[in-house]
Amino acid sequence: MKISKQPVEKPSNGKSNRKGVALILVLTVMSLATIMILTFFSMAKNENKASATYSRGLQAEQIAEQAVNVVIAQIRLATKDASYTWASQPGAIRTWSTSSGESNSFKGYKLYSDDKILETDETKLVDEDFADAQTWEKRPDEFVDLNEPVIRGEKVYFPIVDPSARDLPEWPKRSGGEEDDRGVEGFDFNFGNLKISSDHINAAVAERNGVGHLPLPVKWIYQLEDGTLGTLRAGNFEPLSPEIDSLGIDENNQIVARFAWWADDESSKLNVNTHAGGVAWDTPRAGGDFDLDLGRHQPARHEWQRYPGHPATTHLAPVLAPGILDIVRNKSAMEIIYSMVPRIVQGGSESGTRKIDLSNPRERNGLIADTNPLYPSVDELIMAPDRNLNVFPQADGRPVPKDKIQETMERVRFFLTTNSRSPETTMFNTPRVCVWPVHDSEPDDEDYELKYTEFDKLIRFCCRVGVDERGKACEYIFRRKNADSATSDYQDIENNKVLYAYLDSMTSKNIPWAGSSFASKYPDDRYQILTQIFDYIRCTNLHDDTLFRNDWKKAFATANSSTHRTFTNPRKRHPGNNTEENQREVFPGHGQVTPIRINYKSIDTMGFGRFYTLSEVAVMAITLAQGPGNNPSPAELFGGTSAGPLWPGFKDLSGNSAKPSPEQAYSNFPPMHFDLKELTGENGNSTLPVEELYPLLARYDDYPGWLTKWLDDNYNSVFRPMGNPDWKQVIEKRNEAPDGVLDWKHYT
Repeated sequence: MKISKQPVEKPSNGKSNRKGVALILVLTVMSLATIMILTFFSMAKNENKASATYSRGLQAEQIAEQAVNVVIAQIRLATKDASYTWASQPGAIRTWSTSSGESNSFKGYKLYSDDKILETDETKLVDEDFADAQTWEKRPDEFVDLNEPVIRGEKVYFPIVDPSARDLPEWPKRSGGEEDDRGVEGFDFNFGNLKISSDHINAAVAERNGVGHLPLPVKWIYQLEDGTLGTLRAGNFEPLSPEIDSLGIDENNQIVARFAWWADDESSKLNVNTHAGGVAWDTPRAGGDFDLDLGRHQPARHEWQRYPGHPATTHLAPVLAPGILDIVRNKSAMEIIYSMVPRIVQGGSESGTRKIDLSNPRERNGLIADTNPLYPSVDELIMAPDRNLNVFPQADGRPVPKDKIQETMERVRFFLTTNSRSPETTMFNTPRVCVWPVHDSEPDDEDYELKYTEFDKLIRFCCRVGVDERGKACEYIFRRKNADSATSDYQDIENNKVLYAYLDSMTSKNIPWAGSSFASKYPDDRYQILTQIFDYIRCTNLHDDTLFRNDWKKAFATANSSTHRTFTNPRKRHPGNNTEENQREVFPGHGQVTPIRINYKSIDTMGFGRFYTLSEVAVMAITLAQGPGNNPSPAELFGGTSAGPLWPGFKDLSGNSAKPSPEQAYSNFPPMHFDLKELTGENGNSTLPVEELYPLLARYDDYPGWLTKWLDDNYNSVFRPMGNPDWKQVIEKRNEAPDGVLDWKHYT
């Protein structure tokens, strides 16, 4: 047997394994560190880019704000001096001196970017810039087109004004051959001698809208690193203000930005929040259909589109529904506009075309305005408050198709605004005087709450501008207190004296471009005019039933009171006997106002006051004649001659010559009705068979009052002898008939 010995392995001490693990750990840590470092550098790089982008964004915002600030500065410079008057327009403000020695002086403050934004020669305000812009397309470093369109597929979007608004939509055909028969009413443009090349933009735009491009070139304003602003001319930098000490362009003061602007005048646009249209109500003064409609179709309460002076009477139709000849009578178009404009609703007199329906509580108690919010921007006009598409009228008064609403809105947006507030100052940059009276009392007075409505409080607050030397708020609103005194409302109210003197000062100033003042135009009557202005305001809003709040019935109580809330008390009862039918009473606020008497600078003037006045004057032609007696015979009534000759020119109800009856002698003779000859026959005795008589009587309800009265009085004497039933039986049968329609078959 052979035996061999195997070697025995010695146990390991683990040093080799630890070396491998350490290597792996080192490599892992180095990898993580590398990743962290790379991540840090990547994040730092991204943050640097984000910071740079944010910084450039802020710089761009600041540069854009500079354009806004320049416009604000121009407006302030143009309007700050009370010795100059001004008028604004899109792109400029013009000022004129009010001093007698420089009545024709002129300054034009441009509200668009140009190398000369203040012009002292009116002839150069536009002419120089127009001539300079002849070659604007060839000078891209100097000019920029602010109305350059954006083309997206088949759509063309203009930043400012869409030229297709001149030609679209086409209006309904009308007679007379008017020149303007399409597009937004009154909108047109021409290039004059300005050459517009057919570049790729113009060609592409013309292909899509058929009109082409309408450029608005203005100059670039460049900004250097040191903040200097200027323009380029032939490659040279020219500062806007030469007196500024600038380093000029060099390697240390490079151009860092450029911007351009053009400022519009929103007060010249139509406001979609208020301009609902409608015909303003006025007092009928003469005759004709218009004055008759004013008398018959007075506005309902809260039908603001008919309130004189209310912004709702300004119309959106020239933009949204151009070319409609009589827009206020086009109910379909008007109702579309009313449904779109906030706070305005349909109903009431419907633009003066119908009477108020007093049986309808919605009209009797006043229209209820909707609660739709005001549009914050013109873009919001596309969507209604319920998030549906708004409905727009088009040139024929019908709604614009829904797929055309956005296109229509884009075309006309240049002419619309949501904010058209004008300055609350006069042309002399001084406060306006409010045409609204308030009671002469203060908030801490006992009768303040009784004499002031919430509207009075608000409008009085809005008429406060600045403070006087005593630190008291200056209020440019007239006050009143005593309607029965000819002097109290002027002599006893200091604020009224101050305002009267203020109006004296304003009317003494020279009006620019006229070279004279109201004082020179009305040297003898100016104070009389001022007194009439004051008294007109004093006599406004006499009967305000909202003063009575929940006690509204007291506003219609005719009893006199020493504590009446309205400016005037009801007048006393008419003198005479004390029977009810002879008592004359009116409501509070319907009494008279004693005309004001003012002595100013030793000149006596007097206002109109308010008295009972004629509300209507009519001329009526009435035929008067003496009747044949108290008991005329049938022959006398129907052409007989037993009482003497016939009265020439008079006809009986059947058209024959006759004498007037005593009742007819002092009234108008009505025109002969077409049924009367059939009813009465030739001699006043009807010979109609019953089957022909009753169809005529069936129209009883349609007969005028004088004819129904004649039938009531004469039926039995004229028709009963022919074998017809008694008139009382006729009426009874008529009441029993279906729908009250009388038919002769009821008697068969």
